[in-house]
Amino acid sequence: MTETAALENKKEKPGKPELKMEFLHGELDKSITKYMGRQKRNGKMGVIVKCLALGLSAIVTILLGLNFGGPPDIVGSIALIISACTGVVSGISAFFDFNELSLKYKDTADKLELLKIELSYLDLDGKAPDSGKTDFIKEKYIDILKETHSFFQSVRADDSDNTGKDTA
Repeated sequence: MTETAALENKKEKPGKPELKMEFLHGELDKSITKYMGRQKRNGKMGVIVKCLALGLSAIVTILLGLNFGGPPDIVGSIALIISACTGVVSGISAFFDFNELSLKYKDTADKLELLKIELSYLDLDGKAPDSGKTDFIKEKYIDILKETHSFFQSVRADDSDNTGKDTA
């Protein structure tokens, strides 16, 4: 069962507001940690893949531009192999879109932090929080998770329709 499905199942069951608050605090903490980790991982991978593609491209240019005095077939073959590797690395970069995902995960973690502040603010009274307010925060939490998941799916969607027409 996914994180979102588990939260939606909680909607049906009435409970004590204190338990709802405790549950939401725990879920928000887990999600913030998860999305910050994903943001860092995708950011690092984006930098690594781009640097690798740039480095390989530079090596191909150098190999083709320099005259080593050796057999040109060998140098050309090496340049061709490295050029193919550059294409693979560029394809990986385009498919995984690490930078876009990193930005989205950062945005999600920031939104969850704001939601946590709202939830903590409800705790300041010292009284039992209004169940409607905690349910509203839970719904906002679910919406943020759904939006992030939809973004992830759209980034990884197959863009094989290159006709230029909007198919949606």
